[in-house]
Amino acid sequence: MMVRLLKNPMFLIGALFIIGLFVSSLVYHVVKDDSIPIIGLLHDDNRELVPHPYNPTDHPPFGTEHFGRGLLTIMVIGAKYTLGIAFVTAFFRVFISTVIGVFIGMFFSKTKKFFAWFVDAGNYFPATLLAFFLLIWVLLYEKFYVGEYSLSFTDQGLIIVLVLTVIAIPTNSLLILNETDRFLKKEFMEGVAVLGAGKRHILKKHLIPYLIPQLIMIYMRELIQVLLIMAHLGILRIFVGGMDVKKDMFDMSREYSLSNEWSGLLGLWWEFIWTGYPWITFIPVLAFTLTILAGKMTMTGFEQELNRSASPKRTQTNTKRPVQTVKMTDFTQLSSKS
Repeated sequence: MMVRLLKNPMFLIGALFIIGLFVSSLVYHVVKDDSIPIIGLLHDDNRELVPHPYNPTDHPPFGTEHFGRGLLTIMVIGAKYTLGIAFVTAFFRVFISTVIGVFIGMFFSKTKKFFAWFVDAGNYFPATLLAFFLLIWVLLYEKFYVGEYSLSFTDQGLIIVLVLTVIAIPTNSLLILNETDRFLKKEFMEGVAVLGAGKRHILKKHLIPYLIPQLIMIYMRELIQVLLIMAHLGILRIFVGGMDVKKDMFDMSREYSLSNEWSGLLGLWWEFIWTGYPWITFIPVLAFTLTILAGKMTMTGFEQELNRSASPKRTQTNTKRPVQTVKMTDFTQLSSKS
């Protein structure tokens, strides 16, 4: 399976993009300590200084923002926070939901209808708004009512991971519960139960090996969902690491993200879409879009190989008839002329 995955172009390109981006951000942190160089002012054709920001043509590949910092460097620095939160959140979503779904499916299967009704009722409320209402009291209350951020970056990150995990557990638990119930109703499982296998044996030897590929698929899907919600929260100005105000080189007070995490950049740079510098807004949008597409390619490639493994193998049958050599001795003379 692993060899086939490495030969699948969709899985390989998507996985290399995400892992390469995350590793590049970590390497930059270790080597450069997340320092962002300030780009010097450029001159126009009349030899007069041109203020920041610069477009991608003047300073490739992404240009600069209003503080004169290169957008490519900022995006690389913020990648480890965005992807790190998405990796951890998706893992806890799948892990906790698996425990709940399998436990209910194995020991309390009669409560499935009530649990499904409870989850369906909650699905009508948008997940982004639910996360927004649960996070706003933490990340915005301090800024506007206390006047400063008292929570550390780690505390804010843990709170966001906790909230983004909790809001997805009911839906994922029901999904895994359905998978567990479908597996336990297979014909061979009835035979295993008749032979005297206990629930612990069924769980360890049959159910978990069956669920692992499904859980990997769910993890990839949740990774994409977390990135989408983080982008939406960024537009609603929910930032990981918070924001502050400082003066740019022209002595104008402007907001900036303390961590350069992508959702915070998207929220702070959203106003540039209405100015003469719209490319600044589209850079974090492009980063989210490419990463989500890479995650989708990874998931599609994995699904292709999973379906290929599950499909029955064709046995090559020999349809050629055996060649028989006819000899003169095989003929019998029936009559002869006298």
